[in-house]
Amino acid sequence: MSQGARTTAPPGWRRRDIDDLPWPVLIRVAVCRGVLCMLITLLVVAFAPRPFGFTGTTVVSGSMTPGIQPGDVALVLPVEDYLQG
Repeated sequence: MSQGARTTAPPGWRRRDIDDLPWPVLIRVAVCRGVLCMLITLLVVAFAPRPFGFTGTTVVSGSMTPGIQPGDVALVLPVEDYLQG
């Protein structure tokens, strides 16, 4: 018994045209891709400033209101030497 080349696509939705997919599959794929894009974006935003020397910190007091509110996240660049005036 020899095995010939398959002439039909295997069962499943991966080899179908997008017009032939059922709505639940399209919605599930769209939601999964959206969540993946959001996670990648959050990771890039969280870790991209680090190679440039910035660190993120959360403002805990209201001493800088109304410009910066408590709970805001600020990117801070450490300074080596402070000037005395």
